[in-house]
Amino acid sequence: MTTPSPSGLVIVDKPAGLTSHDVVDRIRRLAGTRKVGHAGTLDPMATGVLVVGIEKATRLLGYLTLTEKEYRATIRLGVSTSTDDAEGEVTGGAACLASDEEIRAVVKALTGEIAQVPPQVSAIKVNGQRAYKLTRAGAAPELAARQVTVHEFSITAIRRDGDRTDLDAIIRCSSGTYIRSLARDLGTALGTGGHLVALRRTKVGPYGEAQARSLDMLAERLVVQPLETAAAQAFPRRDLSTDEARSLSHGGRLAGTGVAGPVAAFAPDGALVALIEEDQSRARPLVVFALGLVPTVLHDTDDRGRTVYRWRGVADVPPDWGDCVATIGVFDGVHRGHQRIIGRALDLGRERGLPVVVITFDPHPDEVVQPGSHPPFLTTLRRRGELLAGLGAEAMVVLPFDLEFSRLTPDEFVRVVLSERLHAAAAVVGENFRFGHKATGDVPLLAKLGEKYDFTAEGVPLLAGDGATISSTYIRERLAAGDVAAAADALGRPHRVEGVVVRGHQRGRALGFPTANLESPPHTAIPADGVYAGWLLTMDLDGTQIERWPAAISVGTNPTFGAGERTVEAYALDRDDLDLYGAHAAIEFTARLRGTVRFDSVADLVVQMHSDVDQARVLTGG
Repeated sequence: MTTPSPSGLVIVDKPAGLTSHDVVDRIRRLAGTRKVGHAGTLDPMATGVLVVGIEKATRLLGYLTLTEKEYRATIRLGVSTSTDDAEGEVTGGAACLASDEEIRAVVKALTGEIAQVPPQVSAIKVNGQRAYKLTRAGAAPELAARQVTVHEFSITAIRRDGDRTDLDAIIRCSSGTYIRSLARDLGTALGTGGHLVALRRTKVGPYGEAQARSLDMLAERLVVQPLETAAAQAFPRRDLSTDEARSLSHGGRLAGTGVAGPVAAFAPDGALVALIEEDQSRARPLVVFALGLVPTVLHDTDDRGRTVYRWRGVADVPPDWGDCVATIGVFDGVHRGHQRIIGRALDLGRERGLPVVVITFDPHPDEVVQPGSHPPFLTTLRRRGELLAGLGAEAMVVLPFDLEFSRLTPDEFVRVVLSERLHAAAAVVGENFRFGHKATGDVPLLAKLGEKYDFTAEGVPLLAGDGATISSTYIRERLAAGDVAAAADALGRPHRVEGVVVRGHQRGRALGFPTANLESPPHTAIPADGVYAGWLLTMDLDGTQIERWPAAISVGTNPTFGAGERTVEAYALDRDDLDLYGAHAAIEFTARLRGTVRFDSVADLVVQMHSDVDQARVLTGG
């Protein structure tokens, strides 16, 4: 199994003849992931710098396009075309009789803040349709002028050949500026007609030709600029404290510093937490990359007022920690099978008068032992701790699982983890528990090592229901099939997906059903594409519920509007007044209503959405 490419940017030197989407497809194959996008389209005839994002870095792209770009262009005066470039049909023209000085004077007038009408073959949408599609269908739209900035428009050479005059130019401009339109407008102002003959982008934001690699070079070695490096190069930097990073990762706002955004905000360990911008002296997240950061050591209280400890590694366990009952496992989902194991540990703790400590792992051991095989997780680490504490566990220790840790022998694991720091008097595990290097340890060996290190060990039988053993794998399979009811039965509660509410395409709002678009952490277990009934919740930084609404939920790519990224969004029934952008939120799935359908019209979709909402209202009592 191959290791997935890290999040980052690939700087491509696009050749002529390929669309920007063609380049994205090539990078998808090279990177082994579908999550690839580009910043700033280059037409097929154009060459040069194209910035491509992989995985999390795709969320940088919308902000990179706000930066200025540089081009080398050749403009031909004396000929107009239907596309304002060399690929269109000739529509007119006249010999250029203007002097070099007159040409440069008109060029100067096209520099600075100008109102520019985009080409009719641009990708701008008009009434929901691309302008170029309307033009090709014989219904060329009237496009409104847009304000753009041309920082530099310098003529480097003028060549005359009969009725035609070619200009070589260097152009530095804001995003959204069409070089074809500059060629057209120059020809119009001179009365000659004009179009773009050649175009090469030499720079976009901080990325130039020197960093760009051809597709052939990238096929030999895919060079990816790490996410953190890319963000630090493209945006002003703000370094956060641990508490600030945690708050921001949950969608919280920070005190402003007076720096215009977007600003890249980094955690103390150098991880990119978010892009932020200031709003009324407060910094709010535009996009969050490190969702739900958990502090290394956390002492808090549960809803019964008990102190609950969460430690990151055995080194954080206090030296004076006494005996305990330990239970060990990933416990992803904290499902009914896990609850049986923890219940037995709690019974044993009560019998012996000892606290129960849950030992779990992060990242998932499978990701380290078999890179790229990370199973979709059912609960965030914070949620896992919350559920375990709710069952009665007094402490959770999260063991950082890496290659070095994976090589511990069963004896070393028991000595280092259970004996020396936690002083386990008893260990309770599932009957299929394996531990130590290459999973060579099992329950009988744990019991034998218990005799050596003075603790008892027992394996709890697995829990079965409806002919299947309840396990995290089984629940993931049910979710992948869209069977959220079976998943909820195995979990003992509805499956929950957590994240931060981000801005989507806002189609739901336009249709009368404003949705909260949830951006969840990587590897989150998302139910199969479809429409569901359930609940939308907002939470504080510690995961405590603030508000809760019955909801109709959509998972998928919204095929009625064409292929797009997969999203998870929820409409709080009968609520069109909610402003949840940046909030830490969760969606709980209780019932599946239907699969994803591509409708023939938006009107048909709206009719179905009303029906979905009515069904969700009945199923949630909302």
